[in-house]
Amino acid sequence: MTLFSTSPQIHTYERPDLIETHLHPGLLEGFNSLESSINAWRDQFHRHRERLMVVREEKAQAKERLRALADGDVREQSGLPESDLCSDTSSVTGQSLRSSSYSRSSARSSKNRRKAERKKHRLKEGSPHEETALLEAVGELWSAAHRTRHDVSTLVRMLVLYGYDVEASSLQRTLGSCLDQMDSHKEHIWLPQATQSVETGPWMTSNAIAAAVTYSIQTSAPNMTDIACKMPDTETLQWKLTLLEH
Repeated sequence: MTLFSTSPQIHTYERPDLIETHLHPGLLEGFNSLESSINAWRDQFHRHRERLMVVREEKAQAKERLRALADGDVREQSGLPESDLCSDTSSVTGQSLRSSSYSRSSARSSKNRRKAERKKHRLKEGSPHEETALLEAVGELWSAAHRTRHDVSTLVRMLVLYGYDVEASSLQRTLGSCLDQMDSHKEHIWLPQATQSVETGPWMTSNAIAAAVTYSIQTSAPNMTDIACKMPDTETLQWKLTLLEH
């Protein structure tokens, strides 16, 4: 930040007038800008986190409905002739094979793969990959807040040096509160990898199998080994000014 290189130059070139005309306004501008950014990151983090919880709950409910449907098929299947079961199964299998063949053909196009990857991370409510997009967005906000510790630490010391103790204390408290809030939710955001698949078998009717396929498409589980879905790494940093903690 050019602001932090201005102070020594003021004394080097004996221009104390620049303290009032440049340094003080710059300090206050930096304070307002950083505090505004931190508050925005905190609010966005909570909005995305709350939506993430809703998406996961909807997935869990959809999975339970599908299991209930599958259980109902098992009970109903005892009254169906074996030929009907084979017909249902072969029909769905044929559709699956055609779908699989189409997917392999599409996968050959690198352009289509890149387009699909961009869509996967598009933050659109109700999209099949919304959970992945939310995890990526939350991770970016987490990283932004932790990266700004360096700037806040430097600016806080500059503010105190030039008599802006109130602003320095406010900025340090704002970032500290933001990081604490983010940290308190991390275990509910970045979960261990879990399968979202639902068991199918020859005892299920074509309707139940079709429902299972629809479920797997509409509720794609994020790959928690994907760098975008993992909890970001953060370095340990003593960034707070101790005298402002009392």
